[in-house]
Amino acid sequence: MANKKSKVDFWGGGGRMEVMKNNCSYINSSKSKFMQTKDFQKKCVEIVKKIDDKYEIKRNPHLSFMQMMEEIGELAKDINYPKLRNKKINKDNLEGEFADVILQLAILAGLFDIDFEEVVESKCKILKNRHNL
Repeated sequence: MANKKSKVDFWGGGGRMEVMKNNCSYINSSKSKFMQTKDFQKKCVEIVKKIDDKYEIKRNPHLSFMQMMEEIGELAKDINYPKLRNKKINKDNLEGEFADVILQLAILAGLFDIDFEEVVESKCKILKNRHNL
């Protein structure tokens, strides 16, 4: 059976995460550089750790979850602009909000020692079986 790609676009930072049968990668389109999902998740954790250290923030799951919800709210606001403010979506801002949500999700997953690659691959298999794909 051929590897089928199921693309999920995360536009923040010009990147896209692709989930394939046995491989998950983060592709940085602006540099045409592949990054394994584990490396992508590690990079997210490292940058936030540096920020936390700089401001002496003690990271915990509650704080990370609340920050992720805040970012999801900002994403929702941007998506709702056409309906609520009769304004066009600002794609640059929307990209940043998607990136913020993914970043916060990576941090939260790391706090629970959850590996994106493993859990996404597992979930894809479950969905494939569930929907006879």
